[in-house]
Amino acid sequence: MQAQLAYQLESEGFIKIIYHSTFYPSSGIVANQSVPTQALIKVKQALLDFEPLGKDSASLYYWELTEMPKGFITSSEDDYRTLREWSIRLGFLKEQAL
Repeated sequence: MQAQLAYQLESEGFIKIIYHSTFYPSSGIVANQSVPTQALIKVKQALLDFEPLGKDSASLYYWELTEMPKGFITSSEDDYRTLREWSIRLGFLKEQAL
């Protein structure tokens, strides 16, 4: 369960959190290889510059309920290593060389 929702449900008495997993990036944003490099660079920078808790907060409506309440960060292939390994072990993914 996503942490944001879990904390809300716990505060309302609907669930009890008994374990927190290691942090994993969620809701990744990807682009098709045909998207021009300059477009990728500009969109990525715009997302990284976005400050929903700071300078951009006044124009947002219930942003704190979204999957990215604190904004965006850069992730790497290695951030998903453990999830990929477990997905292969459990048969959700086929093993592939990276």
